[in-house]
Amino acid sequence: MSDQPARIFLVGLMGTGKSTVGAALAARLGRTFVDADDIVAMNAGMSVREVFAQHGEPTFRALERHAIADLCAAPDPIVVGCGGGAVIDTENRRSMRGAGTVVLLTATTDTLLGRIGDDDTRPLLHADPRASLERLAETREAAYEAAAHITIPTDDRSAEDVVEAIIAALDAGVEAGHDGTTVEVRRVRVALGLRSYDILVGPGGVTQLGAVLAERTRAAVITQAGIAEHYGDAVLTGLRAAGITAEVFVMGDGEPAKTLQTVEDLASELARWGLLRGDVIVALGGGIVGDTAGYLAASYYRGVDIVQVPTTLLAQVDAAIGGKTAVNLPEGKNLVGAFHQPIAVIADTATLATLPAREYRAGLGEVLKYALLGDDALLSLIEAVPDDLLERNPALLAEVVARCAAIKAKIVELDEYERTGRRATLNLGHTLGHALESVGNYDLLHGEAVAVGCVYAYELAARLGRVPESEAARVRQLAERLDLPVTAAAGDAAELVAFMRRDKKAAGGLTFVLPGPDGVTLVPDVPEETVIAAMGAVGVGS
Repeated sequence: MSDQPARIFLVGLMGTGKSTVGAALAARLGRTFVDADDIVAMNAGMSVREVFAQHGEPTFRALERHAIADLCAAPDPIVVGCGGGAVIDTENRRSMRGAGTVVLLTATTDTLLGRIGDDDTRPLLHADPRASLERLAETREAAYEAAAHITIPTDDRSAEDVVEAIIAALDAGVEAGHDGTTVEVRRVRVALGLRSYDILVGPGGVTQLGAVLAERTRAAVITQAGIAEHYGDAVLTGLRAAGITAEVFVMGDGEPAKTLQTVEDLASELARWGLLRGDVIVALGGGIVGDTAGYLAASYYRGVDIVQVPTTLLAQVDAAIGGKTAVNLPEGKNLVGAFHQPIAVIADTATLATLPAREYRAGLGEVLKYALLGDDALLSLIEAVPDDLLERNPALLAEVVARCAAIKAKIVELDEYERTGRRATLNLGHTLGHALESVGNYDLLHGEAVAVGCVYAYELAARLGRVPESEAARVRQLAERLDLPVTAAAGDAAELVAFMRRDKKAAGGLTFVLPGPDGVTLVPDVPEETVIAAMGAVGVGS
């Protein structure tokens, strides 16, 4: 048995077995078990039920927060059973995750009802226990996911079996070097017939690249200098260990490097190195690397295979998936490109830990977009725990990236070559966003521009009567909670409108992807005066 964390916190709904399992786990590990509710009762001088009855839930939560803080600072190894709602508090989640390992115990509603029985001491269990439990499960789901390092189902398991499962998970986490955190690697399929491929989401993917390309003999890794410094050696080591001849080729940074000249320069380097039609290109980096290397792969030898290994949040949730590749011209962004599906996408979420704060937050602009494309569960999740997402909670990140990837995969399957208009909905927020990027000389990062564009799209839709103003306010508030910009200061109205008329979706008039009664759809011929009027809501166009 590996060394266990000094503090183990058990969380979950009432009836999942936190007290029973906690006592058994503490006995197994030779440490003390503490029930957080007992600390609250001791400090309050009355039972938890009496605190609720006499002072209300806010007072109980304040007492609970104080108790959790004390337990997080306990000098001796302990196992803590937390109240079912303890994780609702952001500070509690942050404190517990920082002080030890959080284990989430789960069970079905039927199991919970069977265990609770006629217990009438629980203040949040009202006249209809089933409805109460289902409501609590729904409202707390996001907080539980954000808090947990490890999740253990307890249905049809004895306390001893659950203890064994917890210890095994703790051992696996410590041995894997994740400080007790175990995150499942998820597989999302993009079903395109002969062009189908998998998106692997989770930590450690960069080191597994050799296994993915085991049948290949030669791989050219295209990346940028800073990314090569972090991951170049690991990628080359993995590829060479699999018997693959591999070399790193470095391109420039930023949108100014995403040009036809860069493609020509890289193609010449690959030709001199000897890359052939049956070899493979590995795009290691963010969207700029993925787009440029993807277009190179589509055109070199009239098409060679590519694996996308995105290392930014924006690329993991969007740019690396779906086969759209392009470079920029002075006249606009992504005007020269091709559809070229990768043979695999490896979204190694561990790489997100090294992203600069601004670049990571910019990626949340694309996450916001996907949440607005009809995934109510994803929208509810990020609305419930934006602070945890900003703090790069590993389990939450894997969940969010996988959900976004699944949304894009499904849309790509329906409209691979953007012929029906369905795939165009992925450009929610992009019409104004691209204009702001280009007119503003890329002072805004892409994800920042998309965030402003999403706020604008909802403001424009509200002015057109497609959505209520409350929806526009909701999107603005969520963007602000994700620390994303909701206003910009690039360009005057005429310049922005002229640029948007050249948008690839346009057919002569001003075309936008907007929310409406039938969801997010392509809307042509939006009146110019309405377009300009809505710009004031995001601080541009004056």
